Amino acid sequence: MADPTKYKSLSVSRKEWEQLGDIANKTNRTRSKMIGRLIRFFLDNKGVKANGKDKSSKS
Repeated sequence: MADPTKYKSLSVSRKEWEQLGDIANKTNRTRSKMIGRLIRFFLDNKGVKANGKDKSSKS
């Protein structure tokens, strides 16, 4: 368990926390690994539109 003096708790609804647990179980990961994966996904795709073009590029 995370040390509450070092880390803030997540403010998510119980339903979302349970959904994260369900996804984690289906993919054989922990909730912590799922959150880390989500952060990496966000950072890797930051600034990229759905069509794969950079947001700063103009056509």
